[in-house]
Amino acid sequence: YLWDTDQERAIERGDLIHNIMAYITTADDIEFALNHFLSSGIINSSQQQELFDVVNRIVDHDQLRTYFDSANTIYNEQDIISKTGILLRPDRVVVNPKNETIIIDYKTGLQNSKHKEQLFDYQRVLEEMNFKVVKKILVYSNDDIVIKEF
Repeated sequence: YLWDTDQERAIERGDLIHNIMAYITTADDIEFALNHFLSSGIINSSQQQELFDVVNRIVDHDQLRTYFDSANTIYNEQDIISKTGILLRPDRVVVNPKNETIIIDYKTGLQNSKHKEQLFDYQRVLEEMNFKVVKKILVYSNDDIVIKEF
């Protein structure tokens, strides 16, 4: 029922943004990531430009720019297993030079309280691993980039 609908295109776009962001540690990685997706045939050249604009607005956002700095240690899409055996995979975990941890998760579509709960689940497991979580961020990339901090 979703074939050739606006909803299908929105889901595909969200998945693409999410997958591209997994390749980006710093702003210097944007071009490489998009070229990788282009040369792999996953996107075409017109999609590349649109996605470049969106990804650049995320990486260069006033509230996010510091988390794409090379001084940080970045863990993109790394599996974490909780003490109870639950597998979690935060989109981005940033450890800054002060050894403070920031969790970032990328979303598209409508804001949902489950997104916030997911961040707190990540925080609990990371704190069990002795990470000092100081901030959790949801990044909604729809028409505008909307940031929710907890």
